[in-house]
Amino acid sequence: MKPFTLIAISIILAAFIYSCREKDTSKADMYSINLTEGYSDTTLHLEDFAEDVRLIRLETSKQCLISYLRGHIGEKHIIVMGRENMLHFSADDGSFIGTITQKGKGPYEFNYIEAWEVNENGQKLIYHDQRKSYINCYNLKDQKFEDPIKLAIDEGADHLGNIILAKDTLLAIKRGMFSGCKYLYFYQSTTGRFIEGRKKEPVPHPGAWAGIGATFKEAGNSIFYQPSESDTLFSIEGAKMKSVASFYLAQSRKDGEFTMKHHGSFLYKYKNRIFLRKINYKTRITKKSARIKSLDFEYFIFNTNNQQLYRIDSLYYDRLGLELRDHKLRFRHENLFAIHYQAMEFKDMIREQLKNGDIPVAKRERLKQLNGKISDNDNPIIITARCK
Repeated sequence: MKPFTLIAISIILAAFIYSCREKDTSKADMYSINLTEGYSDTTLHLEDFAEDVRLIRLETSKQCLISYLRGHIGEKHIIVMGRENMLHFSADDGSFIGTITQKGKGPYEFNYIEAWEVNENGQKLIYHDQRKSYINCYNLKDQKFEDPIKLAIDEGADHLGNIILAKDTLLAIKRGMFSGCKYLYFYQSTTGRFIEGRKKEPVPHPGAWAGIGATFKEAGNSIFYQPSESDTLFSIEGAKMKSVASFYLAQSRKDGEFTMKHHGSFLYKYKNRIFLRKINYKTRITKKSARIKSLDFEYFIFNTNNQQLYRIDSLYYDRLGLELRDHKLRFRHENLFAIHYQAMEFKDMIREQLKNGDIPVAKRERLKQLNGKISDNDNPIIITARCK
């Protein structure tokens, strides 16, 4: 998250009001997770808790240069949502398949893609272009666009937060925090028919907003929701919300003109494990501007059986003998997760560990060969695996 300046009006108040309004009173089977103390540091090896661990080097050419990896990383397809285009890569070998669309005003061209989803069998991509009253559909297998899906509720269509393919013909849709939609989230069919939704109180837009966004994702056939800036995680069933966990964090504190803050966010749930991320960041708010900057990330695993919390202190890729430093875990609904690095960043990590690390001879040679194949200007390097 890069620092930026915006005109802001009552940013903190708006976020606080929003998170409070969406809280349910149900506290049954709710976990209280303290992200400040009482946890143990743990060293994880990918092969111990994951299978099908693979390293993918995305093809690099003039037609598919990537400055930042944003989009979908799945079992079959990798879709990169760039500012100027949408690129399609194979998840098998990282080869470039083609450009799906580009920025523009023509048919199927986009202004800004803000939400997307790929179904579990990897056949169909759906995405929402900002300010459109429909969702585009693209057949990844046949590499062609299909008829778009009309949004069942047009009000507040200027911003759509998330899309989930709950079933083949059912979508779960969450609007943006400040959208004019009367529903916090709603369900509709792929034919555009409204099913049900959870209503919300309108939240006036503060003029500009800077903060940690909401989480709305599927994991283990359940949908989880964490409001923006909220310390409570909910599971969703229809229009009902049930409290699953609450996160305890250190209080905000002033540091000169900045306010130091902490946020615990849900990443994924698989079997008896809840993966979490703690974001440490700072804000500066004046009468005319607001500024936010992330400082660092910490990753945790909460075991629901014994209710123990573990901080991932180190993460190793044993096949390469490489410690994955400064990793950023990203999870998909297929129990698939990914870690990615810029090529130069990945090469620096290899070189440093070859120089200072205690790596067996066979793995050193493997790392040297890999390092020699990667150029500093290559597209990002991705490591994927599946929870087991």
